[in-house]
Amino acid sequence: MAYSKNILVVRLSALGDILISVPLIKAYAAANPKVLFTLLFAPATEGFFKDIENVKFIPDPLKKQKAGVTKVLKFARELSRNAKEQGTPVTMVADIHDVLRTKVLRTWFKLSGVKCASIDKERSQRRALTREKNKVFAPIKSSMRKYEEVFVRLGLKDLNVSGNQAEARHLSPSPYRKIGIAPFTAEKGKQWPLEYVEESIRILSADPNNRIFLFGGGKSEVQFLSSLAEKYPNTVSEAGKHKLIEEAAIIAGLDVMVTMDSANMHLASVVGTAVISIWGATHPYAGFYGYGQNPSWAMGLEMPCRPCSIYGNKPCTKGDYPCLRGIKPQDLVDKIIKLTAGVNQ
Repeated sequence: MAYSKNILVVRLSALGDILISVPLIKAYAAANPKVLFTLLFAPATEGFFKDIENVKFIPDPLKKQKAGVTKVLKFARELSRNAKEQGTPVTMVADIHDVLRTKVLRTWFKLSGVKCASIDKERSQRRALTREKNKVFAPIKSSMRKYEEVFVRLGLKDLNVSGNQAEARHLSPSPYRKIGIAPFTAEKGKQWPLEYVEESIRILSADPNNRIFLFGGGKSEVQFLSSLAEKYPNTVSEAGKHKLIEEAAIIAGLDVMVTMDSANMHLASVVGTAVISIWGATHPYAGFYGYGQNPSWAMGLEMPCRPCSIYGNKPCTKGDYPCLRGIKPQDLVDKIIKLTAGVNQ
């Protein structure tokens, strides 16, 4: 097919932020069949865009190369040349990341006469939400909406995908309550204590009507989750066994997924599974809540210091993250039972 436009969409990391864009890309690709969307994304996410005719996927090579300015510029020239040779020259750049590498990339295209637009991260609103005193405690525009506004600035019709969210909830026909738990996150300020995770699994696994599926990655996470699966009945570890798109298929069959403020929340959201998310130093108001997730499913304590961080990477001023330790295992178990009411009743 001859395309009228080729929009290069750039989001190099993190995984959760890329997953936020999945429903958006699919909606805009469907609404604009004569536009080619060329995605420069992390390789692990390619499976989410297969079989979409007007989406082309380019696995991001820049992070792997630890790319400096010279390598980014070289890659931009190669990408542009290849697109022209294939008859689909890049006509627009949608930078939904806005970091140094993407700034260099889009600047090269802009100097070449290509129309570019980038995300507004609303940093002043983030600072107001997380400052220690006189917080402006109000929701910030969602990340998906910020991504969508980039497309709108490039001239695409505003579909308001971010504002038309169907509630993610589907209960499986299985005779068991199928519960997924992804207990890890990269930042300490978002990590529920692992002893609480284990206690929750102990309580849940004692009910023969429950089936628990554990998710994680990396050697230490796989070892920890495998040990829990061996220790407790009705518990299976899926950690380290599957590609991302395969994990998504498993999660799609669950009744509920338990996560931190992490990529797994967004992975479950992509496949329409209800998520109970646990929040500590961060807060859904920062704009990173899961697509289609009911706000009442998020668990977090109301504290004057919360949120203190957008990404959960700041030291706790109280020393021991009471915002996380104050959420007890039985609180989570009660929430799971309430959300899955009607399963195995």
